[in-house]
Amino acid sequence: MGLRLARLVAVCLALALAGGSELQREARPRSHGHSVCSTWGDFHYKTFDGDVFRFPGLCDYNFASDCRDSYKEFAVHLKRSQGQGGGHPQVESILLTVKDDTIYLTHQLVVVNGAMVSTPHYSSGLLIEKNEAYTKVYSRAGLSLMWNREDALMLELDSRFQNHTCGLCGDFNGLQSYLEFLSEGITFSAIEFGNMQKINKPEVVCEDPEEVPAPESCSKHRAECERLLTAAAFQDCQARLPLEPYVQACMQDRCRCPQGGACVCSTLAEFSRQCSHAGGRPGNWRSASFCPKSCPGNMVYLESGSPCVDTCSHLEVSSLCEEHHMDGCFCPEGTVYDDLTGSGCVPVSQCHCKLHGHLYVPGQEITNDCEQCVCNAGRWVCKDLPCPGTCTLEGGSHITTFDGKKFTFHGDCYYVLTKGAHNDSFTLLGELAPCGSTDKQTCLKTVALLTDRKKNVVAFKSDGSVLLNELAVTLPHVAASFSIFQPSSYHIVVNTALGLRLQVQLVPVMQLFVTLDQAAQGQVQGLCGDFNGLESDDFRTAGGLVEATGSSFANSWKAQASCHDKLDWLDDPCSLNIESANYAEHWCSLLKKAETPFGRCHLAVDPTEYYKRCKYDTCNCQNNEDCLCAALSSYARACATKGVMLWGWRERVCNKDVGSCPKSQIFLYNLTTCQQTCRSLSEGETHCLKGFTPVDGCGCPDHTFLDEKGRCVPLAKCSCYHRGLYLEAGDVVLRQEERCVCRNGRLHCTQVKLIGQSCAAPKILVDCNNLTALATREPRPTSCQTLVAGYYHTDCVSGCVCPEGLLDDGRGGCVVEEECPCVHNKDLYSPGDKIKLDCNNTCTCQRGRWQCTQFLCHGTCSIYGSGHYITFDGKHYDFDGHCSYVAVQ
Repeated sequence: MGLRLARLVAVCLALALAGGSELQREARPRSHGHSVCSTWGDFHYKTFDGDVFRFPGLCDYNFASDCRDSYKEFAVHLKRSQGQGGGHPQVESILLTVKDDTIYLTHQLVVVNGAMVSTPHYSSGLLIEKNEAYTKVYSRAGLSLMWNREDALMLELDSRFQNHTCGLCGDFNGLQSYLEFLSEGITFSAIEFGNMQKINKPEVVCEDPEEVPAPESCSKHRAECERLLTAAAFQDCQARLPLEPYVQACMQDRCRCPQGGACVCSTLAEFSRQCSHAGGRPGNWRSASFCPKSCPGNMVYLESGSPCVDTCSHLEVSSLCEEHHMDGCFCPEGTVYDDLTGSGCVPVSQCHCKLHGHLYVPGQEITNDCEQCVCNAGRWVCKDLPCPGTCTLEGGSHITTFDGKKFTFHGDCYYVLTKGAHNDSFTLLGELAPCGSTDKQTCLKTVALLTDRKKNVVAFKSDGSVLLNELAVTLPHVAASFSIFQPSSYHIVVNTALGLRLQVQLVPVMQLFVTLDQAAQGQVQGLCGDFNGLESDDFRTAGGLVEATGSSFANSWKAQASCHDKLDWLDDPCSLNIESANYAEHWCSLLKKAETPFGRCHLAVDPTEYYKRCKYDTCNCQNNEDCLCAALSSYARACATKGVMLWGWRERVCNKDVGSCPKSQIFLYNLTTCQQTCRSLSEGETHCLKGFTPVDGCGCPDHTFLDEKGRCVPLAKCSCYHRGLYLEAGDVVLRQEERCVCRNGRLHCTQVKLIGQSCAAPKILVDCNNLTALATREPRPTSCQTLVAGYYHTDCVSGCVCPEGLLDDGRGGCVVEEECPCVHNKDLYSPGDKIKLDCNNTCTCQRGRWQCTQFLCHGTCSIYGSGHYITFDGKHYDFDGHCSYVAVQ
């Protein structure tokens, strides 16, 4: 039943815009009963000017309207009906018109401009709320209406409507009776005045009430009514309200209702409401036997409570409230209303938290890429996590920096998108160029990655070709410092060892998405900004100054001195062509409509910026549809980054590619580098890159795998990838002492020399067909020979190997490293064995290596046979000469 924060905003705006003397007040006055008109109980009415009268009409009446001739801002019509079972008459319906909005209220329905709405309902300058006690309407025009959905209706107007109203509420001129019941010397009765406010409808026949003599026995109830209205509960009201009008109304109630004291409940309730509106605090005058009220759940009824009730979703509303107290159902002290689960009044510690339409219990934790949050007493308590930055270049001109700054630049050159600020570890360039009928339509043509300190240059062209150092490469391509994969025909992804990840979109236009690990914060520069968490300094030029405009900033990052500087273009392309503007509005508006697939993402990603960019690109593009689809796909990708997959968004728009997939493939929206391919079965996790947003495109149905020819095949027909070659299913290859068969996308190998199921101790068996931790661990030396020669990661080989910590000694046994033998002339020597070399040098076997003395020996040069020579350094050569030669000097 609480008053939401939006209501406070609406009321504040209404007060700020209101005319008259209230503009000079810092806050609304505590008492403003003079601006309130009401009706209650047995046809009682109170005008703005304070007249209280009884009018028993059951037709449609003008309750209050703006009656100026030039412009009418509002009108309130009501219709009463007889109460059931002889009870008080009820307000059956209310029709409220405020400027261009029409609100129709009944006991169950709220209809705005012909459409049923749920409450709370917010629209431009209008707020409609409903709680257990009242339906409330607030308008920024300076009007508020409160109806208890039974017999009582209260209307409050801004003072700028003074002397401008008409209807049952009077003219609001500050003078009682004048012009309502006394005009130009003519006196009107309440019945005559009320009948003049009737709304005549041609199709409705409704009889006017007639004058009826007042009952003579009313005066005998004066003492009772005075006692009720001056009770202790109303002590704070006596000096704030005139008592006599309510005593008269109470007496009339008792006269016309022989059912006892219950008939006066409505008048006492109205007196209490008017007292609260005048700034008073009436006490609880009800009891279990006199005018009782009940509340749902564990709520309690109070005659005077703050209408701004704290709720689990708005915990501090009461501290901001400027509204008068009112009667109704409230939460007990120390609790708040749980408007999230509807479980009544709960301690704050039991409040749930809400995120993207989902509820989370207290203590529940959620984690995303950038923060970790815990639900605590209805609020999220979050701490930052290491978060990568993302820079985008979309539509050929729209750039978003790592720190979130957005700008549009129509370039014609190679530009530095990002590079290391203090070293040349990497540089990322982008080529922008005109691609339409004017230079104001630009496209991304090339993305160039310079890595390994500029030793390798990888260029990605808009036609999908990839060049490494100007030579075409086929994908996937894996190198030491980077790897390139193509999860779909529309996208290329690049992973580097530097924490830089690229996602290149090729269709319908080339777009680039750059992700950089948090470790690079503050260590990069270029069009993507400096990634220091501050958006304000992202326009820092190559010279170190922060520019004010995007063009001045971008021109400083040209990678080619021959290019001309470009200027900012501030025109709206949709203003130049009405047909393009209509086309763009029709299709781009899909982003904002909740009933489209894009609506599923509105809570995660605000579509406003994407909608503006979509219209700009679609109007500015020679091929409208391509640019439209690129803009829509950018929003779909942003949603996928947040974990919201927009399945089916291409069914109504941009669907020409959906049906053009190769014969065995289907169109999917969640393709990653971890897709099932035959090659991934052979190479495992090397193809499954983390940190990339899923993309759409053609892929394989479930339980099939993409082979090297682009076909989706069942597992049994998958080829195997082995040392750069593809083997068809069933092909056999021999390696070392193994016979390997391609089966289910992997090589299954058996030794040609039969090995038993057990090995001589302490050796253990490794079966590559049943990979174990031993076969897949990091490279390690397995024999004394590889310890000396160096050990490298090679293919798995089945057979008997020494366990961890022992090495094969070459004799069929396993030894520790200290006991490794040494090899000389194919003979094995145990540790400590010595051999003699030339002259006096000897070598000793230690840990598998020969340790030799380095004594100097006399040099010997030999000449023998027919031209055979051995030099002092042991070099052998032949020379068949026929002259005299110098042998040594």
